[in-house]
Amino acid sequence: MNKALKNYFKKYLPSPLRYLYWLVKVLRVKVILWIPRYNEDTIITAHYPYFLEDEKFQRAYESAKHLELSKPWRWRLHTLCWAASKCESLGGGVRGMRNS
Repeated sequence: MNKALKNYFKKYLPSPLRYLYWLVKVLRVKVILWIPRYNEDTIITAHYPYFLEDEKFQRAYESAKHLELSKPWRWRLHTLCWAASKCESLGGGVRGMRNS
């Protein structure tokens, strides 16, 4: 890059963009150029989380809300609901773990 262009960047480019340019050019950091629609429980995606609109999921979420877990857990609950539905389709049931 020629010196005139570098000076132009230093003078007119806002500081966050100069830092981003430095990250990409010097450190070769990959930049994600999309807006995440779901970002919980170490899951980040640009896809819309349709499971949040599912009636069965909403009922399960509402019934488990009182647990007040410290971490976001909606994705894990969705996975459990999915696994339970697969078990039901196999002709089996899902038993809860309860103290006897």
